[in-house]
Parts: sequence; C-alpha cells; structure tokens
Amino acid sequence: MSKTAKNVSVTTEGQQEKKPKKALNTIVNIVVVLVIVFALFVSFSAFISKNGDGVPNVFGVSWFAIESDSMKPTFSKGDVIVDTKVTDPSTLKVNDVITFWTVINGERALNSHRIIQVEDYGNYYSFVTKGDNNTIEDGLTVHQSSVVGKYAFHIPGIGYVISFAETSIGFLVCIVLPCAILFIVEIVNFFKSLFAYKAEKTRLDYQAEVDAKMAAMGLSPEQIAQIQAMQAANAAKKAEEAAAAAAPAVAPAAASPSAGDQ
Repeated sequence: MSKTAKNVSVTTEGQQEKKPKKALNTIVNIVVVLVIVFALFVSFSAFISKNGDGVPNVFGVSWFAIESDSMKPTFSKGDVIVDTKVTDPSTLKVNDVITFWTVINGERALNSHRIIQVEDYGNYYSFVTKGDNNTIEDGLTVHQSSVVGKYAFHIPGIGYVISFAETSIGFLVCIVLPCAILFIVEIVNFFKSLFAYKAEKTRLDYQAEVDAKMAAMGLSPEQIAQIQAMQAANAAKKAEEAAAAAAPAVAPAAASPSAGDQ
C-alpha cells in the first residue's frame, strides 16, 4: 500500500470512528433538552397547583391530569387534557366539554364534563354538565365565571407521570436524578474536551518548535516535510514492532499419535 493510500485509509477510519461519537453526543444533547423541558413543565404545573388559582396557563392554553373515568371513553383516568381559554361564554354550546370549578366531597376542585344544557339568564350563562360515563347529570350547575377552559384534545397516559412527578419522591426520581446524571455526563465530556485540546496544543507547540529549529538549520520546507514523514514512519514501525513483541507466541500443536503408532 502506498503512503498516500495509507494516509487516506487512516483518515477514513478516523472519520468513521467520529461518526458514532457525534451521533451519541447528539442523542445525549436531545435527551438533556427533553429532560430540562419536562422538568420545567412539571415544576411549573406543581407550582401553579399549589399557588394562585391552581390553573396552569400559557398563552391561553391550560392542561390538567384526569383523576377519574367519568368522561370515558372521550378521555380516561391518567390522561392529560389540553383546554383553550373561553373569552366569550355565549360561544359555549351543548356537547362542548369544559373544565370548571365545582365542589366535590365538600372541597373546591376542578372538573371536566360535557355540557348537556345551556341556560341563558340574560346577563350571565349557566351550564348543566354530565360525565360521558355517568348515568346522571352533575348536581351543581356551572356559572360562567367558574369555567376555566374548553377541551381541545388529550394525551393518553401522561397524567400518571405528571401526577407522580409532582410528589416529593417522583420529583426526585423523574427530575433531580436524571438532571444530576446528565450534569455529570456533561462535566466529564467537558474535561475530556479540555484535555484533548491541551494535548493537541502541546503537540502543535512542539511541532512548531521543531519546525523552527529545522528552519534555523537552513532546511527547505520540502526537506522538513521529508524528515517529518521519516519520523512518522519510524514511529509507526516501532509501534508495530512493540505490538508484535507483546503478542503471545503461539506454540505449534503437537501431532496426535495415530492408531498405527501405538
């Protein structure tokens, strides 16, 4: 193999080795971003649930984890529903699903049910609601001021994750622990890059010093390149010899005696 072909082969192998590393780094970065976004989302939801009106809202969009099967099969326990803000109660109609404040077991709580009747009292609206999986309508009507949002769509199953992540143990397992692991990974990658940079800088500084000495000796750039190529070839040869010397010698297998030799 010629020197040029060998250099091309080495370069190609180096590029092939870098591709998996680059892909792995990309995957790690994507995971980091997703974990951070999820952590912010859960933290915001938990903060809003314990403060203010208890309704997470971003640009008029709210989301809620469903805690019962009263609206099955439209959505089920463990799903997350996404609602849009209702600015004009007169636009709400029968069959719309709304989220509203009500009283459940003596406590103020959010509920999401379907409108089965609209009552217009002139200066305000009231809504009779019912769960799709319930046999009777809700006991309390919903005043327009209690309406939080109108159902848009739902995400199956993610409500279990959010509800768990909002607990102390869940926050530790789902948020703190992954963030700590990713932080350690990024620190390790940072120091690996730093050491690689220092090693490369040392090599370049040494090479520049050697080149300067050779130039001071009156050597032409072509002669310097030839000397460097010879040094690289000698280094590669010594490495191959060292590898061959380190390889264990394989003893020839002894011939087994045949039946006629016995």
